[in-house]
Amino acid sequence: MEYILSHSWIRGQKCFVRGYCFDEQSNFIKSEKLLSLFSGIQTEEDFSKKIKQLNGIFQVIIETSQGVLAAGDIAGTLPLYYRNYNNKCFLSDNVYSLLKGNETIDKNAETDYLNLNYTLNSKTLINGIHRIEPMTYASISNNSVKTSSYYSYRIYKNEINNIDIQYQFSVALLNIFGRLIEYINGRQVIVPLSGGYDSRLIVAMLYRLNYKNIICYTIGDENSEEVEIAKSVAKSLGFKHYCIDNTLMAKKCDLSKDVDFLDYCKYVGQLCNKIWTFDFFSVKWLKENGIAEYDAVFVPGHSGDCLAGSHSSKNHITQHSTASYMAVKVLEDQSFLGRNKELQNKITKLLQKKEKTLRTSNFDDFVIKNRLAKYINSATRVYSYFGFDIALPFWDIEMMDFFKTLDPSLKQNQKFYHNYLDSSLFGPLGISFKGRLQASDMDLRLHCIKSFIKRMLPLKIAVSLSHTPDLVGMNDILKPFIKELAKVGIKTKTNNPNEIMALWYLYQVKQNLCAH
Repeated sequence: MEYILSHSWIRGQKCFVRGYCFDEQSNFIKSEKLLSLFSGIQTEEDFSKKIKQLNGIFQVIIETSQGVLAAGDIAGTLPLYYRNYNNKCFLSDNVYSLLKGNETIDKNAETDYLNLNYTLNSKTLINGIHRIEPMTYASISNNSVKTSSYYSYRIYKNEINNIDIQYQFSVALLNIFGRLIEYINGRQVIVPLSGGYDSRLIVAMLYRLNYKNIICYTIGDENSEEVEIAKSVAKSLGFKHYCIDNTLMAKKCDLSKDVDFLDYCKYVGQLCNKIWTFDFFSVKWLKENGIAEYDAVFVPGHSGDCLAGSHSSKNHITQHSTASYMAVKVLEDQSFLGRNKELQNKITKLLQKKEKTLRTSNFDDFVIKNRLAKYINSATRVYSYFGFDIALPFWDIEMMDFFKTLDPSLKQNQKFYHNYLDSSLFGPLGISFKGRLQASDMDLRLHCIKSFIKRMLPLKIAVSLSHTPDLVGMNDILKPFIKELAKVGIKTKTNNPNEIMALWYLYQVKQNLCAH
Protein backbone atom coordinates (compact mmCIF):
# COMPACT_ATOMS: atom_id res chain seq x y z
CA MET A 1 0.00 0.00 0.00
CA GLU A 2 1.34 3.43 -0.91
CA TYR A 3 -0.09 6.84 -0.02
CA ILE A 4 0.37 9.96 -2.17
CA LEU A 5 -1.04 12.73 0.01
CA SER A 6 -0.87 16.53 -0.02
CA HIS A 7 0.93 18.50 2.68
CA SER A 8 -2.22 19.42 4.60
CA TRP A 9 -2.66 16.05 6.34
CA ILE A 10 -1.96 15.48 10.03
CA ARG A 11 0.12 12.29 10.14
CA GLY A 12 0.43 9.76 12.92
CA GLN A 13 2.21 6.43 12.96
CA LYS A 14 -0.68 4.51 11.40
CA CYS A 15 -3.30 7.21 10.96
CA PHE A 16 -3.69 10.20 8.64
CA VAL A 17 -6.40 12.88 8.95
CA ARG A 18 -7.33 16.31 7.69
CA GLY A 19 -10.26 18.68 8.10
CA TYR A 20 -12.53 19.08 11.12
CA CYS A 21 -15.63 17.56 12.67
CA PHE A 22 -18.01 17.65 15.61
CA ASP A 23 -18.70 14.50 17.61
CA GLU A 24 -22.07 13.35 18.98
CA GLN A 25 -21.77 15.76 21.91
CA SER A 26 -21.01 18.63 19.47
CA ASN A 27 -17.40 18.88 20.61
CA PHE A 28 -15.29 20.61 17.96
CA ILE A 29 -12.38 18.42 16.84
CA LYS A 30 -9.51 19.20 14.47
CA SER A 31 -5.76 18.74 13.97
CA GLU A 32 -4.09 16.54 16.59
CA LYS A 33 -7.39 15.92 18.39
CA LEU A 34 -8.86 14.54 15.16
CA LEU A 35 -5.84 12.28 14.84
CA SER A 36 -6.31 11.04 18.41
CA LEU A 37 -10.00 10.39 17.76
CA PHE A 38 -9.15 7.77 15.11
CA SER A 39 -5.78 6.49 16.30
CA GLY A 40 -7.13 3.73 18.56
CA ILE A 41 -9.46 2.15 15.99
CA GLN A 42 -8.52 -1.40 14.99
CA THR A 43 -11.61 -2.91 13.33
CA GLU A 44 -13.84 -2.03 10.40
CA GLU A 45 -16.88 -2.18 12.68
CA ASP A 46 -15.43 0.44 15.03
CA PHE A 47 -14.35 2.59 12.08
CA SER A 48 -17.82 2.52 10.54
CA LYS A 49 -19.43 3.33 13.88
CA LYS A 50 -17.08 6.26 14.45
CA ILE A 51 -17.52 8.01 11.10
CA LYS A 52 -21.31 7.69 11.39
CA GLN A 53 -21.09 9.79 14.57
CA LEU A 54 -19.12 12.64 13.01
CA ASN A 55 -20.30 15.88 11.49
CA GLY A 56 -18.03 18.04 9.36
CA ILE A 57 -15.59 18.15 6.47
CA PHE A 58 -12.84 15.60 6.91
CA GLN A 59 -10.80 12.69 5.52
CA VAL A 60 -9.25 9.80 7.38
CA ILE A 61 -6.94 6.87 6.56
CA ILE A 62 -6.17 4.19 9.17
CA GLU A 63 -3.84 1.20 9.01
CA THR A 64 -5.03 -1.84 10.97
CA SER A 65 -3.83 -5.42 11.26
CA GLN A 66 -6.52 -6.39 8.69
CA GLY A 67 -5.65 -3.68 6.15
CA VAL A 68 -6.40 -0.03 5.43
CA LEU A 69 -9.66 1.86 6.12
CA ALA A 70 -10.34 5.19 4.40
CA ALA A 71 -13.23 7.64 4.19
CA GLY A 72 -14.25 11.22 3.49
CA ASP A 73 -17.22 13.28 4.67
CA ILE A 74 -20.77 12.79 3.38
CA ALA A 75 -20.69 15.94 1.24
CA GLY A 76 -17.84 14.64 -0.91
CA THR A 77 -15.87 17.87 -0.55
CA LEU A 78 -12.64 16.02 0.30
CA PRO A 79 -12.52 12.95 -1.99
CA LEU A 80 -10.00 10.10 -2.04
CA TYR A 81 -8.89 8.14 -5.11
CA TYR A 82 -7.28 4.73 -5.52
CA ARG A 83 -5.62 2.56 -8.14
CA ASN A 84 -4.06 -0.89 -8.38
CA TYR A 85 -0.86 -0.83 -10.40
CA ASN A 86 1.91 -3.44 -10.65
CA ASN A 87 0.35 -5.50 -7.83
CA LYS A 88 0.28 -2.50 -5.52
CA CYS A 89 -2.59 -0.29 -4.33
CA PHE A 90 -2.09 3.49 -4.38
CA LEU A 91 -4.30 5.90 -2.42
CA SER A 92 -4.31 9.67 -2.97
CA ASP A 93 -6.29 12.87 -2.42
CA ASN A 94 -5.26 14.05 -5.91
CA VAL A 95 -6.32 11.87 -8.83
CA TYR A 96 -3.51 13.21 -11.00
CA SER A 97 -0.97 11.65 -8.62
CA LEU A 98 -2.23 8.22 -9.73
CA LEU A 99 -1.54 8.68 -13.44
CA LYS A 100 1.09 6.38 -14.94
CA GLY A 101 1.22 7.64 -18.55
CA ASN A 102 -0.54 6.59 -21.79
CA GLU A 103 -3.89 6.35 -20.03
CA THR A 104 -7.12 5.21 -21.69
CA ILE A 105 -10.61 6.64 -21.33
CA ASP A 106 -13.29 4.56 -19.62
CA LYS A 107 -16.02 4.70 -22.28
CA ASN A 108 -18.87 4.06 -19.82
CA ALA A 109 -17.62 6.85 -17.57
CA GLU A 110 -17.33 9.12 -20.61
CA THR A 111 -21.01 8.52 -21.39
CA ASP A 112 -21.89 9.29 -17.77
CA TYR A 113 -19.88 12.50 -17.84
CA LEU A 114 -21.31 13.80 -21.12
CA ASN A 115 -24.86 13.28 -19.91
CA LEU A 116 -24.57 14.04 -16.20
CA ASN A 117 -21.38 16.10 -15.77
CA TYR A 118 -20.19 13.52 -13.24
CA THR A 119 -19.35 9.81 -13.29
CA LEU A 120 -21.50 7.13 -11.68
CA ASN A 121 -20.39 4.66 -9.04
CA SER A 122 -16.68 4.80 -8.20
CA LYS A 123 -15.47 5.39 -11.76
CA THR A 124 -13.35 8.23 -13.08
CA LEU A 125 -12.75 9.06 -16.73
CA ILE A 126 -9.55 6.99 -16.69
CA ASN A 127 -9.63 3.20 -16.76
CA GLY A 128 -8.38 1.69 -13.52
CA ILE A 129 -8.65 4.81 -11.35
CA HIS A 130 -11.52 4.98 -8.87
CA ARG A 131 -12.78 7.30 -6.17
CA ILE A 132 -14.25 6.54 -2.79
CA GLU A 133 -17.77 7.85 -3.27
CA PRO A 134 -19.47 10.31 -0.90
CA MET A 135 -21.12 8.61 2.09
CA THR A 136 -18.99 5.48 1.68
CA TYR A 137 -15.77 4.15 3.16
CA ALA A 138 -13.20 1.78 1.69
CA SER A 139 -11.63 -1.30 3.23
CA ILE A 140 -8.38 -2.21 1.44
CA SER A 141 -6.65 -5.54 2.00
CA ASN A 142 -4.20 -7.43 -0.25
CA ASN A 143 -4.75 -4.81 -2.99
CA SER A 144 -8.48 -5.60 -2.97
CA VAL A 145 -10.85 -2.67 -2.34
CA LYS A 146 -14.30 -3.15 -0.81
CA THR A 147 -16.59 -0.15 -0.30
CA SER A 148 -19.53 0.19 2.10
CA SER A 149 -22.13 2.88 2.68
CA TYR A 150 -22.13 4.65 6.04
CA TYR A 151 -24.98 7.12 5.39
CA SER A 152 -28.22 6.78 3.44
CA TYR A 153 -31.16 9.09 2.79
CA ARG A 154 -33.56 6.16 2.28
CA ILE A 155 -36.19 5.72 4.99
CA TYR A 156 -39.11 3.46 5.83
CA LYS A 157 -42.65 4.75 6.23
CA ASN A 158 -42.55 4.23 10.02
CA GLU A 159 -39.57 6.59 10.26
CA ILE A 160 -41.60 9.62 9.15
CA ASN A 161 -41.65 12.24 11.89
CA ASN A 162 -44.76 14.40 12.38
CA ILE A 163 -44.28 15.33 16.04
CA ASP A 164 -43.79 19.03 16.84
CA ILE A 165 -41.71 19.57 13.72
CA GLN A 166 -41.72 23.40 13.98
CA TYR A 167 -40.04 23.18 17.38
CA GLN A 168 -37.66 20.44 16.22
CA PHE A 169 -36.54 22.52 13.25
CA SER A 170 -36.05 25.60 15.43
CA VAL A 171 -33.81 23.61 17.78
CA ALA A 172 -31.95 22.03 14.86
CA LEU A 173 -31.19 25.44 13.32
CA LEU A 174 -29.82 26.76 16.62
CA ASN A 175 -27.62 23.68 17.01
CA ILE A 176 -26.39 23.73 13.41
CA PHE A 177 -25.52 27.41 13.33
CA GLY A 178 -24.05 27.23 16.82
CA ARG A 179 -21.63 24.62 15.47
CA LEU A 180 -20.96 26.77 12.41
CA ILE A 181 -20.07 29.79 14.55
CA GLU A 182 -17.75 27.69 16.72
CA TYR A 183 -15.95 26.44 13.60
CA ILE A 184 -15.67 29.93 12.07
CA ASN A 185 -14.29 31.30 15.34
CA GLY A 186 -14.55 35.02 14.57
CA ARG A 187 -13.29 34.85 11.00
CA GLN A 188 -14.88 36.67 8.09
CA VAL A 189 -17.85 34.83 6.56
CA ILE A 190 -18.53 35.26 2.84
CA VAL A 191 -21.98 34.20 1.64
CA PRO A 192 -22.82 33.83 -2.08
CA LEU A 193 -26.27 35.38 -1.62
CA SER A 194 -28.96 34.60 -4.18
CA GLY A 195 -32.60 35.63 -4.24
CA GLY A 196 -33.64 32.22 -2.89
CA TYR A 197 -34.22 30.78 0.56
CA ASP A 198 -31.06 28.76 1.29
CA SER A 199 -28.40 31.47 1.35
CA ARG A 200 -30.92 33.84 2.98
CA LEU A 201 -31.40 31.32 5.79
CA ILE A 202 -27.63 31.36 6.38
CA VAL A 203 -27.34 35.14 6.74
CA ALA A 204 -30.58 35.33 8.76
CA MET A 205 -29.45 32.72 11.30
CA LEU A 206 -25.99 34.25 11.65
CA TYR A 207 -27.60 37.66 12.18
CA ARG A 208 -30.01 36.20 14.73
CA LEU A 209 -27.07 34.66 16.62
CA ASN A 210 -25.29 38.05 16.54
CA TYR A 211 -22.49 37.06 14.17
CA LYS A 212 -21.72 40.24 12.23
CA ASN A 213 -18.39 39.66 10.44
CA ILE A 214 -20.16 38.86 7.16
CA ILE A 215 -20.07 40.07 3.58
CA CYS A 216 -22.30 38.91 0.73
CA TYR A 217 -21.98 38.85 -3.04
CA THR A 218 -24.30 38.03 -5.91
CA ILE A 219 -23.36 37.24 -9.50
CA GLY A 220 -25.49 38.77 -12.23
CA ASP A 221 -27.04 41.90 -13.70
CA GLU A 222 -27.49 44.57 -11.04
CA ASN A 223 -31.05 45.20 -12.25
CA SER A 224 -32.17 41.55 -12.12
CA GLU A 225 -34.75 40.44 -9.58
CA GLU A 226 -32.25 37.96 -8.11
CA VAL A 227 -29.74 40.71 -7.35
CA GLU A 228 -32.42 43.14 -6.13
CA ILE A 229 -33.66 40.64 -3.53
CA ALA A 230 -30.13 39.78 -2.41
CA LYS A 231 -29.22 43.47 -2.03
CA SER A 232 -32.40 44.11 -0.02
CA VAL A 233 -31.67 41.18 2.31
CA ALA A 234 -28.08 42.28 2.91
CA LYS A 235 -29.11 45.90 3.48
CA SER A 236 -31.87 44.94 5.94
CA LEU A 237 -29.41 42.88 7.99
CA GLY A 238 -26.60 45.45 7.77
CA PHE A 239 -24.19 43.30 5.75
CA LYS A 240 -22.01 44.69 2.96
CA HIS A 241 -23.06 43.39 -0.46
CA TYR A 242 -21.18 43.20 -3.77
CA CYS A 243 -22.78 42.65 -7.17
CA ILE A 244 -20.33 40.97 -9.56
CA ASP A 245 -21.01 41.10 -13.30
CA ASN A 246 -19.39 38.13 -15.05
CA THR A 247 -20.13 39.64 -18.46
CA LEU A 248 -17.66 42.48 -17.96
CA MET A 249 -14.95 40.14 -16.68
CA ALA A 250 -15.49 37.56 -19.43
CA LYS A 251 -14.91 40.24 -22.08
CA LYS A 252 -11.53 41.03 -20.51
CA CYS A 253 -10.35 37.43 -20.03
CA ASP A 254 -10.52 34.29 -22.19
CA LEU A 255 -10.83 31.58 -19.55
CA SER A 256 -10.03 28.80 -22.02
CA LYS A 257 -6.45 30.13 -22.19
CA ASP A 258 -6.11 31.55 -18.67
CA VAL A 259 -3.27 29.77 -16.82
CA ASP A 260 -5.00 30.04 -13.43
CA PHE A 261 -8.25 28.66 -14.82
CA LEU A 262 -6.55 25.71 -16.53
CA ASP A 263 -4.84 24.86 -13.24
CA TYR A 264 -8.18 25.25 -11.45
CA CYS A 265 -9.79 22.81 -13.94
CA LYS A 266 -7.36 20.09 -12.89
CA TYR A 267 -8.01 20.87 -9.23
CA VAL A 268 -11.80 20.81 -9.42
CA GLY A 269 -12.32 18.32 -12.27
CA GLN A 270 -10.29 15.45 -10.80
CA LEU A 271 -11.24 13.39 -13.88
CA CYS A 272 -14.81 12.93 -12.65
CA ASN A 273 -16.37 16.27 -11.58
CA LYS A 274 -18.14 19.14 -13.32
CA ILE A 275 -16.03 22.17 -14.22
CA TRP A 276 -17.79 25.18 -12.73
CA THR A 277 -16.99 28.49 -14.41
CA PHE A 278 -19.45 31.14 -13.21
CA ASP A 279 -17.98 31.59 -9.69
CA PHE A 280 -14.31 31.60 -10.77
CA PHE A 281 -14.24 35.30 -11.68
CA SER A 282 -16.07 36.38 -8.53
CA VAL A 283 -13.87 34.55 -6.01
CA LYS A 284 -10.73 35.66 -7.83
CA TRP A 285 -11.98 39.26 -7.83
CA LEU A 286 -12.84 39.18 -4.12
CA LYS A 287 -9.35 37.89 -3.32
CA GLU A 288 -7.37 40.16 -5.65
CA ASN A 289 -9.19 43.27 -4.44
CA GLY A 290 -8.56 42.47 -0.78
CA ILE A 291 -12.26 42.14 0.01
CA ALA A 292 -11.97 38.51 1.08
CA GLU A 293 -9.71 38.26 4.12
CA TYR A 294 -6.92 35.66 3.96
CA ASP A 295 -8.65 33.31 6.44
CA ALA A 296 -12.24 33.90 5.28
CA VAL A 297 -14.78 31.08 5.28
CA PHE A 298 -17.17 30.76 2.34
CA VAL A 299 -20.60 29.49 3.37
CA PRO A 300 -22.78 28.69 0.31
CA GLY A 301 -26.38 27.48 0.52
CA HIS A 302 -25.82 24.04 -1.04
CA SER A 303 -28.30 22.20 -1.00
CA GLY A 304 -31.24 23.18 1.16
CA ASP A 305 -33.83 23.30 -1.59
CA CYS A 306 -33.28 19.64 -2.45
CA LEU A 307 -33.53 18.51 1.18
CA ALA A 308 -36.74 20.52 1.47
CA GLY A 309 -38.26 18.76 -1.55
CA SER A 310 -37.50 20.79 -4.70
CA HIS A 311 -36.17 17.94 -6.87
CA SER A 312 -38.86 15.41 -6.01
CA SER A 313 -41.57 18.09 -6.41
CA LYS A 314 -40.56 19.47 -9.79
CA ASN A 315 -40.11 15.93 -11.13
CA HIS A 316 -43.44 14.80 -9.67
CA ILE A 317 -41.92 11.89 -7.74
CA THR A 318 -44.49 10.01 -5.64
CA GLN A 319 -44.69 6.72 -3.75
CA HIS A 320 -45.95 5.18 -7.02
CA SER A 321 -43.07 6.35 -9.22
CA THR A 322 -41.12 3.55 -10.87
CA ALA A 323 -37.34 3.38 -10.91
CA SER A 324 -37.33 3.80 -14.71
CA TYR A 325 -39.47 6.96 -14.47
CA MET A 326 -37.13 8.38 -11.82
CA ALA A 327 -34.12 7.57 -14.04
CA VAL A 328 -35.66 9.57 -16.89
CA LYS A 329 -36.14 12.49 -14.51
CA VAL A 330 -32.53 12.28 -13.31
CA LEU A 331 -31.38 12.60 -16.92
CA GLU A 332 -33.83 15.38 -17.75
CA ASP A 333 -32.50 17.40 -14.83
CA GLN A 334 -29.01 17.48 -16.31
CA SER A 335 -29.06 17.82 -20.08
CA PHE A 336 -30.98 17.30 -23.31
CA LEU A 337 -28.31 14.74 -24.14
CA GLY A 338 -29.90 12.59 -21.45
CA ARG A 339 -31.61 10.25 -23.91
CA ASN A 340 -29.04 7.50 -23.70
CA LYS A 341 -31.00 4.29 -23.12
CA GLU A 342 -28.02 2.38 -21.73
CA LEU A 343 -27.34 5.11 -19.18
CA GLN A 344 -31.02 5.27 -18.29
CA ASN A 345 -30.99 1.52 -17.57
CA LYS A 346 -27.88 1.91 -15.42
CA ILE A 347 -29.52 4.64 -13.33
CA THR A 348 -32.73 2.58 -13.11
CA LYS A 349 -30.77 -0.26 -11.49
CA LEU A 350 -29.20 2.14 -8.99
CA LEU A 351 -32.67 3.44 -8.12
CA GLN A 352 -34.28 0.03 -7.72
CA LYS A 353 -36.28 -0.33 -4.55
CA LYS A 354 -34.17 -2.93 -2.77
CA GLU A 355 -36.30 -2.79 0.37
CA LYS A 356 -39.63 -1.28 1.35
CA THR A 357 -38.17 2.19 1.68
CA LEU A 358 -40.20 5.17 0.48
CA ARG A 359 -39.76 5.78 -3.23
CA THR A 360 -39.44 9.52 -2.72
CA SER A 361 -36.56 8.82 -0.35
CA ASN A 362 -34.96 6.46 -2.90
CA PHE A 363 -35.01 9.27 -5.47
CA ASP A 364 -33.68 11.85 -3.00
CA ASP A 365 -30.96 9.43 -1.89
CA PHE A 366 -29.71 9.06 -5.47
CA VAL A 367 -29.87 12.81 -6.13
CA ILE A 368 -28.04 13.67 -2.90
CA LYS A 369 -25.28 11.08 -3.35
CA ASN A 370 -24.76 11.89 -7.00
CA ARG A 371 -26.07 15.21 -8.33
CA LEU A 372 -25.48 17.13 -5.10
CA ALA A 373 -22.33 15.54 -3.68
CA LYS A 374 -20.55 14.97 -7.02
CA TYR A 375 -21.96 17.80 -9.15
CA ILE A 376 -23.17 20.71 -7.02
CA ASN A 377 -20.57 20.39 -4.27
CA SER A 378 -17.70 20.36 -6.75
CA ALA A 379 -18.51 24.08 -7.10
CA THR A 380 -17.19 24.62 -3.57
CA ARG A 381 -13.69 23.69 -4.72
CA VAL A 382 -13.33 27.14 -6.30
CA TYR A 383 -13.15 28.53 -2.75
CA SER A 384 -10.48 26.10 -1.60
CA TYR A 385 -8.56 26.59 -4.86
CA PHE A 386 -8.08 30.24 -3.92
CA GLY A 387 -7.03 29.23 -0.40
CA PHE A 388 -10.26 29.75 1.55
CA ASP A 389 -12.08 27.44 3.95
CA ILE A 390 -15.61 26.14 3.37
CA ALA A 391 -18.59 25.37 5.59
CA LEU A 392 -21.79 23.65 4.43
CA PRO A 393 -24.55 24.01 7.05
CA PHE A 394 -27.13 22.17 4.93
CA TRP A 395 -24.85 19.11 5.01
CA ASP A 396 -24.82 19.08 8.79
CA ILE A 397 -26.10 15.63 9.82
CA GLU A 398 -28.79 17.15 12.02
CA MET A 399 -30.14 19.12 9.03
CA MET A 400 -30.00 16.05 6.78
CA ASP A 401 -31.73 13.81 9.31
CA PHE A 402 -34.50 16.34 9.97
CA PHE A 403 -35.50 16.61 6.31
CA LYS A 404 -34.93 12.91 5.67
CA THR A 405 -37.72 12.01 8.11
CA LEU A 406 -40.04 14.92 7.23
CA ASP A 407 -43.40 13.80 5.82
CA PRO A 408 -43.17 13.79 1.98
CA SER A 409 -46.43 15.77 1.79
CA LEU A 410 -44.67 18.64 3.60
CA LYS A 411 -41.86 18.58 1.04
CA GLN A 412 -44.24 19.12 -1.87
CA ASN A 413 -43.10 22.43 -3.39
CA GLN A 414 -40.96 22.87 -0.24
CA LYS A 415 -44.15 23.61 1.71
CA PHE A 416 -42.84 23.24 5.27
CA TYR A 417 -39.46 24.85 4.58
CA HIS A 418 -40.84 27.97 2.92
CA ASN A 419 -43.73 28.43 5.35
CA TYR A 420 -41.47 28.05 8.39
CA LEU A 421 -38.86 30.50 7.12
CA ASP A 422 -41.38 33.11 5.97
CA SER A 423 -43.33 33.05 9.24
CA SER A 424 -40.67 32.32 11.87
CA LEU A 425 -37.41 33.78 10.55
CA PHE A 426 -37.63 35.96 7.46
CA GLY A 427 -40.89 37.68 8.39
CA PRO A 428 -39.73 38.96 11.81
CA LEU A 429 -36.48 40.20 10.22
CA GLY A 430 -38.28 41.99 7.37
CA ILE A 431 -36.62 39.90 4.65
CA SER A 432 -39.52 37.78 3.42
CA PHE A 433 -40.17 38.16 -0.30
CA LYS A 434 -42.86 35.52 -0.47
CA GLY A 435 -43.85 34.54 -3.99
CA ARG A 436 -40.88 36.17 -5.72
CA LEU A 437 -38.61 33.73 -7.60
CA GLN A 438 -40.75 30.94 -6.14
CA ALA A 439 -42.46 28.26 -8.24
CA SER A 440 -46.17 27.70 -7.61
CA ASP A 441 -47.91 24.32 -7.69
CA MET A 442 -49.18 25.27 -11.16
CA ASP A 443 -45.61 26.06 -12.28
CA LEU A 444 -44.51 22.59 -11.18
CA ARG A 445 -47.37 20.92 -13.05
CA LEU A 446 -46.52 22.89 -16.20
CA HIS A 447 -42.86 21.92 -15.82
CA CYS A 448 -43.81 18.22 -15.79
CA ILE A 449 -46.05 18.64 -18.85
CA LYS A 450 -43.34 20.51 -20.79
CA SER A 451 -40.75 17.89 -19.86
CA PHE A 452 -43.04 15.12 -21.10
CA ILE A 453 -43.68 16.90 -24.42
CA LYS A 454 -39.97 17.60 -24.97
CA ARG A 455 -39.21 13.94 -24.34
CA MET A 456 -41.45 13.05 -27.29
CA LEU A 457 -39.79 15.52 -29.66
CA PRO A 458 -36.62 15.06 -31.74
CA LEU A 459 -33.58 16.44 -29.92
CA LYS A 460 -33.01 19.31 -32.37
CA ILE A 461 -36.59 20.58 -31.97
CA ALA A 462 -36.53 20.17 -28.18
CA VAL A 463 -33.33 22.22 -27.99
CA SER A 464 -34.76 24.98 -30.20
CA LEU A 465 -37.75 25.32 -27.84
CA SER A 466 -35.56 25.71 -24.76
CA HIS A 467 -34.39 29.19 -23.86
CA THR A 468 -32.91 29.39 -20.38
CA PRO A 469 -32.31 33.00 -19.29
CA ASP A 470 -28.61 33.83 -18.92
CA LEU A 471 -28.61 35.34 -15.44
CA VAL A 472 -24.91 35.05 -14.61
CA GLY A 473 -23.14 35.89 -17.89
CA MET A 474 -22.53 32.31 -19.00
CA ASN A 475 -22.91 33.11 -22.72
CA ASP A 476 -19.92 35.45 -22.65
CA ILE A 477 -17.88 33.07 -20.49
CA LEU A 478 -18.52 30.13 -22.82
CA LYS A 479 -17.86 31.81 -26.19
CA PRO A 480 -14.11 31.03 -26.23
CA PHE A 481 -14.76 27.40 -25.21
CA ILE A 482 -17.25 26.92 -28.06
CA LYS A 483 -14.75 28.54 -30.44
CA GLU A 484 -11.94 26.24 -29.28
CA LEU A 485 -14.13 23.14 -29.69
CA ALA A 486 -15.13 24.22 -33.20
CA LYS A 487 -11.45 24.59 -34.17
CA VAL A 488 -10.86 20.90 -33.46
CA GLY A 489 -14.08 19.79 -35.15
CA ILE A 490 -16.21 19.23 -32.05
CA LYS A 491 -19.75 20.55 -32.46
CA THR A 492 -22.16 21.09 -29.60
CA LYS A 493 -25.69 19.74 -29.98
CA THR A 494 -27.19 22.24 -27.54
CA ASN A 495 -26.42 25.60 -25.98
CA ASN A 496 -26.36 23.94 -22.56
CA PRO A 497 -23.33 25.07 -20.48
CA ASN A 498 -23.09 21.55 -19.03
CA GLU A 499 -22.60 20.01 -22.47
CA ILE A 500 -20.13 22.68 -23.60
CA MET A 501 -17.88 22.36 -20.55
CA ALA A 502 -18.15 18.54 -20.51
CA LEU A 503 -17.02 18.35 -24.15
CA TRP A 504 -14.20 20.83 -23.53
CA TYR A 505 -12.95 19.07 -20.40
CA LEU A 506 -13.08 15.65 -22.07
CA TYR A 507 -11.08 17.04 -24.98
CA GLN A 508 -8.46 18.40 -22.56
CA VAL A 509 -8.22 15.06 -20.75
CA LYS A 510 -7.82 13.10 -23.99
CA GLN A 511 -5.23 15.49 -25.39
CA ASN A 512 -3.12 15.74 -22.25
CA LEU A 513 -3.37 12.30 -20.63
CA CYS A 514 -4.17 9.67 -23.21
CA ALA A 515 -2.15 7.90 -25.87
CA HIS A 516 -2.91 9.04 -29.43
